Amino acid sequence: MKKRIYLSSIIIIALLIGISALTIVLGNNDTSETKAEEITEVEIDDEFLNSFNKIYVALKQRSPNNYSFKNMKLHNGDLFLLNGENKGLALKKGDSVEIDLSIIPDGTSATGVGYILNGNYTEIFSGSVTDQLMTDFYVEEDGEYIICIIGFNANFITIKNGVISIN
Repeated sequence: MKKRIYLSSIIIIALLIGISALTIVLGNNDTSETKAEEITEVEIDDEFLNSFNKIYVALKQRSPNNYSFKNMKLHNGDLFLLNGENKGLALKKGDSVEIDLSIIPDGTSATGVGYILNGNYTEIFSGSVTDQLMTDFYVEEDGEYIICIIGFNANFITIKNGVISIN
């Protein structure tokens, strides 16, 4: 009797393993050979910022000089790296860049805004935020600029709508 139960248990386990393997093999209907999008790691020559949780946020181009992103939760220690097509924004000397963020804060919230150019971070704004943050900077050197938003808040903030305009 014990041999029969033992043998039945082995057969049932073998059948379950076989069914699981068959489900995995047949369940994968993806016949495409698409390559995963590669994200180029942004180099930052700042030990403090390198300790942050880097989150790459793809910008949507609304017009040639207008980019946006929506509904992002920025936690303490997060570093949003805003980029389009896995690279920074190509800016020219004399350009004016305006960053406009609609925010839903969770209690007392603080954030920083800046950019990375050639691995170096430049701060544009750092402080407490409420429901709207507008800041800007003038481009002094041609290059690929990656706009950054840094979470310094106790809880988190939701950036309901973010717009970057270049003039």
